[in-house]
Amino acid sequence: MDDRRKTQRTVVSEPVIIVWDRGNAVGEVRDVSRDGMYIALANVGDVTGSELVIQILPAHPREGTEVQGVVRWSDGRGMGIELAPGTRGLAAIEGLIATRRFS
Repeated sequence: MDDRRKTQRTVVSEPVIIVWDRGNAVGEVRDVSRDGMYIALANVGDVTGSELVIQILPAHPREGTEVQGVVRWSDGRGMGIELAPGTRGLAAIEGLIATRRFS
């Protein structure tokens, strides 16, 4: 897979719940930017184009958040998500990025 990302990703490891028309699924966000994220999720299959809600559940004391996105690619190990423009929860995403850069 070639790398078409417009912004640099920051490596993270946070649990997530995926909410979509396939029901809920538990995964782990592995990298994140203001524009998107990679979520590790077993047995995804091809769900490209699916719209979903991602509930990020970081460790205390940070608060969880919810963001919306679209699956841009997927395989048997995970999926690349493009976050919806103006997505709420962007401040929490930026908090995850800042925490990793300065810790």
